[in-house]
Amino acid sequence: MAEEYHTSKVFMAHLFRKGSLRVQKGRTSFVLENSTGEDILINKIESLAFDGRFIPLEDFLFLNIKKEVWKPTAVNNQNPLLFPQNVPLQVVIRNVELSSGMHNLRILFKAKTLGDIIVDVNDSLAT
Repeated sequence: MAEEYHTSKVFMAHLFRKGSLRVQKGRTSFVLENSTGEDILINKIESLAFDGRFIPLEDFLFLNIKKEVWKPTAVNNQNPLLFPQNVPLQVVIRNVELSSGMHNLRILFKAKTLGDIIVDVNDSLAT
């Protein structure tokens, strides 16, 4: 049976925790939180960009509430990343230096049954 994909959707407010963008110990991080009303099964991480600058997939990871680490390159149909509703998922990035002020963050991934999901938000560094 073929996988079902729908058209692209943008869940800006539903997936990004506003005010979570921060830099600590040389690493940038932010929190995604699924408040769509259903669990999301991510089966491909397409890209992550800050202010239009793409971050290599090898330079970031996902950390769930159980402290399990997911590398974007390891997420696929056979090894999907479960993104349960109302459960935070931290994204930790290395080699990104952000100045104070507003920044654009864009992450694109594919999810079973939902298709392409784009999170495109502006946020400033938390103090």
